[in-house]
Amino acid sequence: MLMTACASAKAPPPLPEAPGLDGLRAHLDAAKISPARAVDSWRMPEATWRAIVSEAFVEHWDAYRARLDAARPELIAALQTAPATAPRTHYVDDPALDGAQVRIRWITPVGRVGAIADGIPAVFLHDGAAWRALVSLDDVVTAALPRDCAAAYVDDATERCREWSWEIGDAALRGAPTGRACGNAIALGCGVTDR
Repeated sequence: MLMTACASAKAPPPLPEAPGLDGLRAHLDAAKISPARAVDSWRMPEATWRAIVSEAFVEHWDAYRARLDAARPELIAALQTAPATAPRTHYVDDPALDGAQVRIRWITPVGRVGAIADGIPAVFLHDGAAWRALVSLDDVVTAALPRDCAAAYVDDATERCREWSWEIGDAALRGAPTGRACGNAIALGCGVTDR
C-alpha cells in the first residue's frame, strides 16, 4: 500500500525539449500529463526575452509576463483539449490563424519563426533550451492608442490593414508618434465597422 502511494506521488518526467516541429509535438504530448506544470514552463526568462525579441518588444517583458499569467487558465484548458494534430510553422498568411496570432509574429525578428498548435492560443518558440509560449500583447498596444486607431490596429480583414497594423504597433511600443500610421490605416477603411 505504501509503495503504491509513493509511486502515485512520483513527479512526472521532465518535458521533452528538443527543437523543431517534431520536438514540439513530443513536448505537447508529454505536457498533457501535467498541463499546469507545462504551462508554467512556457514563460520565457527576461534575459532570453531581451536577447530574442524584436527591438520594439524588448522593454515589454513585464507586460508579456503579466499577459501570460492572465492567460494561464485558458492555456491549461486549451492544452487539455487540443487536438492531436501536428504543429506547424507560424506564418502570417496561415488562414487558420486569428488576428492576435498574426500579430504575435511581430514579437520576433525576421528569420526567427515560431510554431503553432491547433487549439492553443499561443505561438511556440524554442529559445535554445526549452519551448516557450508567446501570447498576444495587443492590449499593451491598444492602451496607448486613440479608440479609432485601436480599432484600425486590430482590423485584420485585409492585407493592407495588417501591414498598417504592424506600423501602428511598432510605433506605439516604442513610444513614437502613431498619427501617420493611424491616419493611413483609417483612410484605407481599417477599423471601420460598416464597410
